[in-house]
Amino acid sequence: MKDTYIPVEVIQDNKKTIWQMDITNLRLEELIKLKSTLNGLSVNAIDSIIYNKTCSATFSGQMMKERKEKEKSLIRKKTKRRNENKSKMKRR
Repeated sequence: MKDTYIPVEVIQDNKKTIWQMDITNLRLEELIKLKSTLNGLSVNAIDSIIYNKTCSATFSGQMMKERKEKEKSLIRKKTKRRNENKSKMKRR
């Protein structure tokens, strides 16, 4: 996995310095929260990382897989309900 660092401007003793913050293991929600607390160059860097995470082919493939699984589970539920209703109708 590629390490991801963003520049963060820090003021200590009236001196501005730029530190590098490691955000390799942060999830998307955590990146969004971090973006709201920082400003300047850091926001631009976080925006580009969020874009890369959400618009990559891997992310799109993962979203498609999740949608397919949801659809399959809904179909399973519907067929299960139909089968249950059919068996109730036969009993009567």
